[in-house]
Amino acid sequence: MSHTKASLIAQANDFINRFANALEDYDALKWRLGSLMVESNLMPDEMYSQVLPASEKMMHVLRQYEECCEKWPEGERANLSWSIHWVLRNHPKRAEWLQMCLEKDIDCPRVVAEMINR
Repeated sequence: MSHTKASLIAQANDFINRFANALEDYDALKWRLGSLMVESNLMPDEMYSQVLPASEKMMHVLRQYEECCEKWPEGERANLSWSIHWVLRNHPKRAEWLQMCLEKDIDCPRVVAEMINR
């Protein structure tokens, strides 16, 4: 393998690692924002409205984070993506599904959605 190929592979691996880390950070941010949204329900309305963004689209996203945090309190969350928790949030056997995802190392929301819709 030439030095150029080795260099390109190293760059690609570095990029993949940095991208994966960014996705993990983004996932953690969803949980933090959702928890803050839950907490904001205890604030007076005038204080709440000054803090939150005015954009309806952004509020829709923040409400999803909030709903997921309400459905999955911190002690019930698994070391899986926020998106898996989102897909399972209303399932009556969501804890069992979450456990199965952990055991089978399934962390793709599309796969889980397809499995529960069978």
